Amino acid sequence: PVDELVWTILSQHTSDLNAGRAFDELKRRMPTWEEVLAAPVASLTDAIRHGGLANQKAPRIQAILEKVHQDFGEHSLEELRTWEVKRAERYLRSMKGVGPKTAAFVLMRAAQMPLFAMDTHILRLARRLGWISPKLSDVRAHEALLPHIPEGDHDPAHVAMIWHGRRTCHARTPACAGCALLSLCAHGKNQTTNDAP
Repeated sequence: PVDELVWTILSQHTSDLNAGRAFDELKRRMPTWEEVLAAPVASLTDAIRHGGLANQKAPRIQAILEKVHQDFGEHSLEELRTWEVKRAERYLRSMKGVGPKTAAFVLMRAAQMPLFAMDTHILRLARRLGWISPKLSDVRAHEALLPHIPEGDHDPAHVAMIWHGRRTCHARTPACAGCALLSLCAHGKNQTTNDAP
């Protein structure tokens, strides 16, 4: 879970490719979390530069590692796996730089908790499918979308919805005519009707 949390912090406001490069370079230069915490912030900033916003992310990562060590006596969040979901979520969200998306993603991916991490692609797709109201805030959308995802399918559904949002259900010009979900999507049906000659 600590690896997932740091990777997710690095992925904020950048691409997965850049986040991966930053994480790989960080682990190459500082293989242990103890080394990351002990490093001068300038060295950490340089190591994660590929991920963007390194000047903000480096001190946040060190503060998170310090808190985890203070709370658990080691750089591990394995104990969160045994916690009730809301408690684990509250704990992660108490850290600077960890919002609802980051907390949900880490707990869904690393602890297999029944949460669903929202991103812009998923939010757009869920609204177009009519699963959630277009008026819901991002935070409320997390909670409203969860009942639409079958138990145990959170992680694969997350990946599939992001993939679909990137490949087909684009923000400005969705490819509705060729969409596999067209029969389920009022937005898509409306688009294809309006585009008809």
